[in-house]
Amino acid sequence: MYRTLITSALVVTCITTTTVVRAQTFSVQDLTSLTTEILERSRQNELAQQGVSLKPIARSGSMEEVSFETLYERVTKLQQALYGKVVYGPDGRVPISSVSDADVLRNAAAVVALMRPTVMNQNADGTWSIGNELYGDKYGLCEDEPFRDQPSPAFCSGFLVDSDLIATAGHCVKTAADLNITRFVFDFRMLDNATARLDVSGQDVFEGIELVGREEDSSGSDWALIRLDRPVENRVPVSLRKIGRIADDQSVYVIGHPAGLPMIYAPGANVRENVSLEYFVANLDTYGGNSGSLVANASTHEIEGILVRGEQDFVVTESGCRKSLVCPDESCRGEDVTRISEIIESIP
Repeated sequence: MYRTLITSALVVTCITTTTVVRAQTFSVQDLTSLTTEILERSRQNELAQQGVSLKPIARSGSMEEVSFETLYERVTKLQQALYGKVVYGPDGRVPISSVSDADVLRNAAAVVALMRPTVMNQNADGTWSIGNELYGDKYGLCEDEPFRDQPSPAFCSGFLVDSDLIATAGHCVKTAADLNITRFVFDFRMLDNATARLDVSGQDVFEGIELVGREEDSSGSDWALIRLDRPVENRVPVSLRKIGRIADDQSVYVIGHPAGLPMIYAPGANVRENVSLEYFVANLDTYGGNSGSLVANASTHEIEGILVRGEQDFVVTESGCRKSLVCPDESCRGEDVTRISEIIESIP
């Protein structure tokens, strides 16, 4: 997810003991790739071993030496800004296993988790086993952070809009080649308060064979439609708004996989801005893995849009652990939702 507050290009110089990279201006897209690479290298401790320092060049031309730890923190915050989400007011997120509303559950049945094949293993009987890296360990969360002991294998969310079509955010699947490293998994959820569904039927795991349509504008429309390798049986595509647009202040909810977690339902949000033709803004409780999540009208349960970007996820405490950023309902930037009307014409 991209955060629209970061709009100007940034200038950085990276210096290692073995390589000097000259100052260069990076776009938001370039910076996304750069920070991803830096974080991956830092996980392997390569940057620390090489003594890397980052020298941001301010508009005044001044430069600042920073340590590896500061570099990692700044890059982490930048990635959270680019891809983040947040909690607004009281935390309304609940596991889908705690929901009894039939209309909400019907929409939930159409939700998929996007996962990399590297976090899944296919068993001899055709079932799949999903990795169980814990959310709290993955993100360095504080001990009292909700859901910290649940697994976090997904990287985006999506939902079924036709018998073999999945809608998601455009930045989740950038090219047709990305389909080779993406699996679409239905019904990844908690079975009870302590047990996640980590053994999945082969009938619930799909591959993508065609990128039917896609747009990605970090301050506008952001969507992708993917054709699956076979029609989905025993699941009903969601109902989409076909005409008109959502009302100002309309109540909405989101269903998806925040930070890669088992399916979460987050109600109690409202439309905050409804001006753009391509997206609206709501105070939804969402996180990075919610990209591509369905956003539904709380009155009609029709799908109004696709969750695509928003506020940063976490803040770092004095003890060094991370906690969810909490904003008053009317504060912070809000979460951007690509209008479902942006994809209607691309659905056969």
